[in-house]
Amino acid sequence: TCSVKVVPSRQMQARLPQARLLATHPMFGPDSARAGLKGLPIVLYDLQNAGDAFQFWKQEFKELELSVLEMTPDEHDREAAYTQGVTHFIGRVLSEMALKEHPIATQGYRKLLEIVAQTCNDPFQLFLDLQTYNPYTPAMRQDLQRSLDHVLEQLSASLDSPLDPR
Repeated sequence: TCSVKVVPSRQMQARLPQARLLATHPMFGPDSARAGLKGLPIVLYDLQNAGDAFQFWKQEFKELELSVLEMTPDEHDREAAYTQGVTHFIGRVLSEMALKEHPIATQGYRKLLEIVAQTCNDPFQLFLDLQTYNPYTPAMRQDLQRSLDHVLEQLSASLDSPLDPR
């Protein structure tokens, strides 16, 4: 998948040692680009001897008014574990809860439904790739679990307080 960079970059370099290679990842999909490309981020990296091709594509993307971000595959995956990985993980978890639209739904609740719709609109394989091929998503999931446990502990402690409304 194009959503992870470390593993595919290593594979391309090993299999194509003489090739000119660019690592790219538009950080948006069809849903995000419906209103246009202006300001949307794209990650670009001269992986292996790309030289002029790198400069050409960098300029092309800038002319499309994309926000071109240069970062290594490792930097990309480290950030994507938390920006993309956590979003897709939470979207899938909320999908398992089978949340529905309600007449009294708050704006925050509706935004959660949007996350479910956006992430579950993507193929499940994308979710699997994000969670298995990005070397930084296991740590993200551990952080997420720790955070969930901490919030549940805080809730439990408040229920045991003398001001317990029950």
